[in-house]
Amino acid sequence: MIRDKKIFNNFNNFNKKLLVLALIFIAILLLQSMIFMSFDDYGYGALKYSIGDKYNILGGTDYSNKDIFLFLKETYFKWAGRILGQFVLIKCLQTGEMFIKFIQSIMIFITLTVGIKVFADNKSYINNVFLVSVIFFAIPVRILTLSLFWYAASTIYFWPFAFFVLGLYLTKLDKQKSYIGMFFIFLLGIASGLSQEQVGLAFCIFMFIIILLNYIETKSLQKSFKGIVFFSGIILGYLILIAAPGNFVRMSDATSNSMINKNILDLINDSFKTLIPNLLLVSRSLIYNCIIIFSVILLLKKNFENSYKFEKIKQILISIMVFTQVLLMVDITQYNNSVIYIVQILNIIVVIAVGFFISLLYKDNNIIALIIACFSSLIPILVSPYFVDRMLLPMFVFFVFILTVLIEKSVESYSSYFIKTMKYIMIIMGIAGYICITYGYFQNSIPRYINNCIIKDYKQELSEGKK
Repeated sequence: MIRDKKIFNNFNNFNKKLLVLALIFIAILLLQSMIFMSFDDYGYGALKYSIGDKYNILGGTDYSNKDIFLFLKETYFKWAGRILGQFVLIKCLQTGEMFIKFIQSIMIFITLTVGIKVFADNKSYINNVFLVSVIFFAIPVRILTLSLFWYAASTIYFWPFAFFVLGLYLTKLDKQKSYIGMFFIFLLGIASGLSQEQVGLAFCIFMFIIILLNYIETKSLQKSFKGIVFFSGIILGYLILIAAPGNFVRMSDATSNSMINKNILDLINDSFKTLIPNLLLVSRSLIYNCIIIFSVILLLKKNFENSYKFEKIKQILISIMVFTQVLLMVDITQYNNSVIYIVQILNIIVVIAVGFFISLLYKDNNIIALIIACFSSLIPILVSPYFVDRMLLPMFVFFVFILTVLIEKSVESYSSYFIKTMKYIMIIMGIAGYICITYGYFQNSIPRYINNCIIKDYKQELSEGKK
């Protein structure tokens, strides 16, 4: 009787988990159903972007795989190295717009559900999945609009996160190593690295830190063997990405004129002046401020019992982090741009140092690795000819995982009304963000649907022999 009751309870728990996961996926799919193709999606979908139309003169999607590979080959040599994301985008669009909506939903779902399995405690898995899914939609809509909700950008900025968390999950499994498994992990590594300059670099740095810290702890690389295989794949993919001749040819493009005749130091200086003020969008976001709050909570909760010096450093770090964050939240632009630069850089350095202390106190290498990888995604921007908001998407995806892990550790450490209140605020803001975004895209979907009808009319004319 007791055994039957236990089986019944387990079955009910499984159904509840399945229901929550299903509702999350349906919510993601509902929003994606209102996202339509834009700008470069049409160019890539018709093999007409960046290098002309010689592989698809008539337009449409009636081209062969050979045409796609020839198009990507020339793209690699004359435009950019992001060919894997472009290939996936082209094949999805060739299959149909509804197909890419569905695949996009799967990629978001995988990133959230598998990612939290990698970084957080599996004992409260379903609660963490719900939390990370909600927090995800608290990312500022300015960041999401032309990154996650634009297929041409999403395939290179976001989809690699799905490959990355899947690879990480497989490296953590205790099953016996097999050649097939190792090869699959290696391929996921290549797919992660052969993505976009910021994203690939962040993945490389994350894996390097994790392997290094594990080696320091165990004095052996044997336990990190799967991770090393995955890391090798990421490195290979990233080298293929940045070694593309098209990256250098593109420097002479009209969008990159500002880079011509400038040495690397001048270029970094100019990019630095553009990037730092735009980071106020990060500093003033709800997610980043909650990371600061929960970091303070975790540091105040635990002490370095045998180290007075570490305790003093910890207190100084907390003070600087809070002070610089307050300055970034208020309008200091009226004083001097140099003030913003100093405060922003100091804030980033201190947050990284705080992450290191939290990792030490709570014995979790993921925290410091996530924080450093997160900020390292800014490095490629310093040699970019321009800045656009979508370049901050990789940071915010890392922020979502960082915040979820910090919240979980705060709840584990002690229960308080303040922590519960902060958690509920994040949930409410995330749900409100999702509703606002969905409603906005719903309104926008009506004229976009009409546009699609017009395009279908042109497709009919195309099939009748008209150009």
